[in-house]
Amino acid sequence: MTDRSGWARAGALANGMFVNGRTKIALVAAIGLAVLISVPLWANNYWLRVLTEVAMLAILASSWNIIAGICGYFSFGNVVFFGLGAYTTAVLMSGLGTPFLLTVVLGGAVAVVFAVLIGVPLLRLKGHYFAIATLAINLATREVVTNLDWTGGGKGIWLQIPDFEPRTFSLLIFYAMVLLLAVTVGTVWLILRSRWGYAMRAIRGNEEAAAVLGIYATYYKVLGFAVSAAFAGIAGSVYAYWLTYIEPTQAFDMNLNIHFVMAGLLGGLGTVLGPLLGAIVLQLLSESIWSHFLEVHFAVLGVLIILVVLFLPGGLMSLLQGYFPQKREQSM
Repeated sequence: MTDRSGWARAGALANGMFVNGRTKIALVAAIGLAVLISVPLWANNYWLRVLTEVAMLAILASSWNIIAGICGYFSFGNVVFFGLGAYTTAVLMSGLGTPFLLTVVLGGAVAVVFAVLIGVPLLRLKGHYFAIATLAINLATREVVTNLDWTGGGKGIWLQIPDFEPRTFSLLIFYAMVLLLAVTVGTVWLILRSRWGYAMRAIRGNEEAAAVLGIYATYYKVLGFAVSAAFAGIAGSVYAYWLTYIEPTQAFDMNLNIHFVMAGLLGGLGTVLGPLLGAIVLQLLSESIWSHFLEVHFAVLGVLIILVVLFLPGGLMSLLQGYFPQKREQSM
């Protein structure tokens, strides 16, 4: 009888801890939603731009997390998908008058097709060979776009200025980025709880052992690469429409690639919320450092990231894991 009551108390305690964890998550989500809804009331144009950039950086970091954090293949050229999405929107809207929403879908589709075409051969490489190859693909694609007439060459492409008030247009772009971020984070959450996610983590742990277990590694790697590309391509499409101008060095900017890689590492790879947290902290740090240390901006950021990698290899999320009781190791 005593044993049964002991088990009952333990079960009640465990259930209470889980409910409390869900309550904390619900509270955080409610606060976040309230902040998003109130943005038009308190955010001036400067902070609206910063928040939009945070959301975009978080999208890119979360999408990169799929192939790098979950699958274990560190791509240093994922910005190529962002650039392809941006140019798809720019070319279609400026040359053919295609509606923006359709170009967003096509921008993601172009990025996916390109990811599959290059992923099949590239994902047979491993380690630094794969990383260097993806970097080379981005540089090569940028040069091709620079030398094509229908992409505007080195001059870039101007899009038609949207028929909105500037403030209204900025808010629309902000909420579009937030919506895309929510879908991206939700997709990562679903992947981590699917057979696909288990297979990718097995590949990350030991690809040869995964193959022995019957996991077709090439299929899962290419699939992860394609999903990662889709979100980056859509973000690029929205970005091109936001700026109403795009050119090669801007669309295929390696500095942007470095930023979302840093955000992923800072927040914690292989987690759901790590890239989001890393993007928020990194962008706010970047804005602060840029205003005080303009000439050594990247050097200061680099030192900060090195310190995090050395002393907090699990990223900032490793500090928060205990705050949210989880049923599964990867729930956050």
